[in-house]
Amino acid sequence: MLNIILNLEINGKILNKFNEPIQDAYIKCNNERAISDSSGNFSLKTKIPCKMEIKHPLYKDTSFINNIENPLIILNFKEYPLKEQEVISNKIDAGHKIKNPEFNDIILNSSITDVEFNPSGLSVSIKGIPSKFTNIYLDGINLIGRTFEVIDISTIPLNSIKEINVKNLNLYVSTEQKNGLWLTLKTSRSYGLVLNHKNIKYELLRNTYNYINNDIFYSKYQFEKFSFLQIHSEKKVLHSERISDTRLLINFHPINLQIYRHSNSSRNFKNENYEYLFDFNNRNVAFKNWGYYGLEYGFYVDYLGGNNLLKPVGIIRSKFSIEFYRDFLFKLSFENTKPSISFEYKNFELFLISKFPSIKELYMNFIYPELKYKVVGNSNLENEYLFGASVEIFGTKINYSKIFNYIGFANAGYSDGYVIYSYENIKNLEIYSINFERTIKYKDYLISGSFFIGKTPIDIPQYKLKIGIEYKGLNASFWTKDKTELIPRLSSFDIMYSYKFKLLDMEFRVDDVLDNTASVYLPYFVGRTFTMTLKFNFENF
Repeated sequence: MLNIILNLEINGKILNKFNEPIQDAYIKCNNERAISDSSGNFSLKTKIPCKMEIKHPLYKDTSFINNIENPLIILNFKEYPLKEQEVISNKIDAGHKIKNPEFNDIILNSSITDVEFNPSGLSVSIKGIPSKFTNIYLDGINLIGRTFEVIDISTIPLNSIKEINVKNLNLYVSTEQKNGLWLTLKTSRSYGLVLNHKNIKYELLRNTYNYINNDIFYSKYQFEKFSFLQIHSEKKVLHSERISDTRLLINFHPINLQIYRHSNSSRNFKNENYEYLFDFNNRNVAFKNWGYYGLEYGFYVDYLGGNNLLKPVGIIRSKFSIEFYRDFLFKLSFENTKPSISFEYKNFELFLISKFPSIKELYMNFIYPELKYKVVGNSNLENEYLFGASVEIFGTKINYSKIFNYIGFANAGYSDGYVIYSYENIKNLEIYSINFERTIKYKDYLISGSFFIGKTPIDIPQYKLKIGIEYKGLNASFWTKDKTELIPRLSSFDIMYSYKFKLLDMEFRVDDVLDNTASVYLPYFVGRTFTMTLKFNFENF
């Protein structure tokens, strides 16, 4: 038997399961090494066949015998993406992702063990942890809302959840879709239009509910190192009240500029505030044959103004972090002098997150004349700290976390006919949970099940259960979740059927939805809804 060894230049490409390029992957083949660029491409000269090893902090280590000159390599996430609707591999342990859900679909049908929305759509949490400890990224840009309290999720076109990163409590929201034209119609008199072509995208949505009309306009321009996003939301609710939100995101690495304006007006009042965020963040990574180490640094300037404040205020804070990876991952971060630490080894994660009070919690004085209450900022608030740990055993994940100096509302009395609330460090929160997810493929059937049970904050269900079965284009599921202080106990049987033609994709769905009404008189609405979605792909025309 003759073994032939060739000395060639290997030009490869590294992607994740969603066909997205992976940058800064460390590749080793014999004694030669390379790092993938922003397009996932790499090049090295060595002899083949060889044992190729690939490492990356966010993906599982991969190694194989390479016998080809131009390999295409797919890496699997270390953290598990949302396991929901679309199977992208025939393997039983394949990752899943949500495929083009609308906002109401995500409220009830996203992975019940990872993400939970409150019924008004004002916040998002992961693993039962409140929204203030959840970083939210839109197309890779960190939105105002992490350090700066909750953001209105309903103003963001959540077309797909990209990744869940429990260790650092990040929610990545990606609005990317294939090029095409989408039209959505609902029996609840809601409709939408989406146009996506290469680097340009527009989205216009209209949601009509019992007590609220919500219009959303989204536009995006994406270039190699520059992106521009605009999101505008206009709501009309009770008492002829109008709520308007406009958000601009301009990113030119390593600079991120955000402009946010919120207006809330009615017959007797008008509240308006605006926020400017300038963020500089740079990261350098050095790869060695044993692993890698990285350095990240930057600063941000946050400025808040409006008639809800006694006077405009601004803050500036520095950011610095170092990370080290060999057989384990260790990261130490500082925001000013407050530390955050994360450690990961195999199926075990440990993290400590420090959080400054937001600029709104410190300084904003919010007045709502129609409902006769005020919220008063507190400049003496202490920092919050979150300690958490997670371990996975036989497909079951056990999570524990504790929040110290938790900032919440406290009744400060009455003045001039108004109820006065203030932000206070009122208590420590303890959260623990067990969640399990499993998907089994049998012939052309895909059977999935998951449950979540634990001690959670008052606005997050303490148990959730979901069972689903998928056969070709037909998808049926049953889910149930516990009541909270804001919503009743809910259960539903949902069914969806989709069919693809050459130029047109059709999807029919019957399910229950929550009305994302911001009304204190009717905080939720449950109803059976029929949805039809038509997708036209003009690339095949």
